[in-house]
Amino acid sequence: RHRDLVVGLEFGRAAAALDAFEDHLRRHIEDEETLVLPLYASRVYPPPRGGRVEFFREEHRRLLALLEVLRREAHALAADLGAGRRKAHEFLELESRLLHLLDHHETRERGILYRELDGRVGAEEAAAVLARCNRRSPGAPSLGPDSRNLTHPGADSCARAASGERLPPV
Repeated sequence: RHRDLVVGLEFGRAAAALDAFEDHLRRHIEDEETLVLPLYASRVYPPPRGGRVEFFREEHRRLLALLEVLRREAHALAADLGAGRRKAHEFLELESRLLHLLDHHETRERGILYRELDGRVGAEEAAAVLARCNRRSPGAPSLGPDSRNLTHPGADSCARAASGERLPPV
C-alpha cells in the first residue's frame, strides 16, 4: 500500500504510512530485544555461527537507522509541492535497501534465532512470551503488495515461535 502511494505521488499519505510502519517495527524490535533475545541468549549457548545476540541487535539498529532516513525523505517529499515521478523513483530505490535488509534479517531470524529456540522453550513459558508479544496492534501496515509486507515477518515469527509452533525449513 505504501509503495502504491509513492507511485501515485500521494507523498503525504505515504509518509503517514511509513510513520505507522516505524511505530510497529519499533514495538516489534522492543519485544524481540526485551523478551526473545534474552531467552535465546539463556537457552542457546554457544550460539551457532552468525547467531550471536549482538548480530541481531546490530541489524535492528541498522533497520531503524535506515527507516529514519526514509521517514525524513518521505516527509521532505510530502512538503515538496513540485515532487514528481523522478523523486518517487529515487525514494523507492532508497526504500529497496530497507526491503533488502528486512528480507535478510527475517531470513536470519527464521533460520537461526527462532529455529534454535524451537524445542527449547516449554509450552507455559512460550504462552507467557506470546502474551507479551501480542501487545502489538493487529493488522500492521504494509509498504506494498509485493509480499514484502512490512509487518516485518519476524513479528509473526515471534508469536509462532513463542506458541511452540515449529517453523518451516528456510
